[in-house]
Amino acid sequence: MLKNILNLKGAQELSKNDQKSINGGAPCWAPVCGLTGADWVDWVVSETECYTFLYDIWCNGKCYVCR
Repeated sequence: MLKNILNLKGAQELSKNDQKSINGGAPCWAPVCGLTGADWVDWVVSETECYTFLYDIWCNGKCYVCR
C-alpha cells in the first residue's frame, strides 16, 4: 500500500525523524503549554528570534507563547 501511495503525484516518504515529530494531530505546543493553550506570535520569523524574545515554543515553523 505504501508503494501505491508513494506513486501519487507529489507524495513524499517521511524520514524517521519526521515520522517521530508527528504528534498524532495534537497541537505541537500542548506538551509545553498544557490545557491553557497558546497563541501564535506572527511577527517572529525564526527559531532563534523566538527564543531570543523568551517565547515558549517553536514548532512547525511558528513561534508560540502559552496563555
